Amino acid sequence: MSQLTRLVTRCTPLLHRWLLALTLLLAAAVSNASTDPLAGIDEQVERVMAELQIPGAALGVIVDGKVILARGYGRREVGSASRVTADTVFSIASMSKSFTSAVLATLVEEGKLDWDRPVRQYLPQFEMYDPAVTQQLTARDLLTHRTGMPRHDFLRFSTHLQPAELVARLRYLPPNRPFRDGYQYSNIMYAVAGYVAGEVAGTNWNELVRVRLFEPLAMHNSTTSVTESLRRADHAIPHLREQGKVRTIPFYDHMKFGVAPGGAIGSSANDMLKYLQLYLN
Repeated sequence: MSQLTRLVTRCTPLLHRWLLALTLLLAAAVSNASTDPLAGIDEQVERVMAELQIPGAALGVIVDGKVILARGYGRREVGSASRVTADTVFSIASMSKSFTSAVLATLVEEGKLDWDRPVRQYLPQFEMYDPAVTQQLTARDLLTHRTGMPRHDFLRFSTHLQPAELVARLRYLPPNRPFRDGYQYSNIMYAVAGYVAGEVAGTNWNELVRVRLFEPLAMHNSTTSVTESLRRADHAIPHLREQGKVRTIPFYDHMKFGVAPGGAIGSSANDMLKYLQLYLN
């Protein structure tokens, strides 16, 4: 899977601030503690969680190829007694995009897909707003957010669509920048990438992720939909901080809106450590 190292995609610029905070405190802990790199880590995590009003979190650390921490903190739901563990399933949101680019990379490795061949060669019905873009747009363009399309996120919140229906509506969505002129984050383009991967492989995105990543890495606690995540007894509830208070909110179901490849995966700290190890190796 050497192609995995050739395409690094950017995660959402709105990724929760606590990820950065935890990264910084981990870096400080590892650099300052000569005997125990995790000395005081629990206290630091709990302090950050309190400051940012995070009900629960799970944390994993790999050092020199070995897992040295896999631990849950806080509650799966605000106000409940349910403790977070290293196996608690959280929505990993746009980190799901890395799984999408990874399965495309496996298809490139097999010679079934080319990063720089027009998508239309694999998907004859594919059509963008601009006919010139239709003829030129590649898988690399989809994954690096350089299609000229703004987010157009209204589509993924307004209408329940199958992936094929979503792709069919692209022709009606106008760009706001020239093709390959710059970076513009797009959930919808990742949905297209996942659909293309499924069509090329003769299956669908869900099966590709399961067969090519979850199963080989023994990520048995990971899912590709909210429905599957809810079947796990140990799963975290989504929350929203609003006017200084934290409350639970409903799950967003990516599957219903046809955009699963952009953010549908649920996983645990233990499973994500296995996924991280793949890249470290």
